[in-house]
Amino acid sequence: MRCCFLLMLLVFTTNTSSWANKTELYEGTATRDGHLVYKEYHTVKFDKSGKVLSAETEYKDPDGNLLVKLHSDFTLRLSSPDHIQTNLNFNESYGVKTINNEITLFTKKEGQAEKTKKVNVDDHEEIVVGCQGLHYYLIEHLKELKNKNELPVTFLVPGSLGF
Repeated sequence: MRCCFLLMLLVFTTNTSSWANKTELYEGTATRDGHLVYKEYHTVKFDKSGKVLSAETEYKDPDGNLLVKLHSDFTLRLSSPDHIQTNLNFNESYGVKTINNEITLFTKKEGQAEKTKKVNVDDHEEIVVGCQGLHYYLIEHLKELKNKNELPVTFLVPGSLGF
């Protein structure tokens, strides 16, 4: 699985302008002990300038049944997009949403009230990343990051309302 993401990063990095104003589909697989665990289908939309707008990712079991769906919206923030991940097996979801220009982590389990936690981005000197934001942030800023020895980040973990 790690090789698949590295390959996708290389393709995105070298050819971003070639799919400007397009929708692209990528597929990956995850295996354990040589057995297929799930397939991942990633559809990404770019604007005219080649900037990522949104992404939809579906995770399916080996029989093709949809397990998890992830929708990401990069229009407000590249590194920490608004997103919702829905686990269809357990009827629960979590993600990040923007409320009054503030990042809010949320989690919702079946039969329970939604839980939320606000994140003040100004409290963090690091880059705040979540979901697929790190991937697209690295693609967009690869040239300037090449010579840095480190990239401090704060990871958003909405499933546990943490970072």
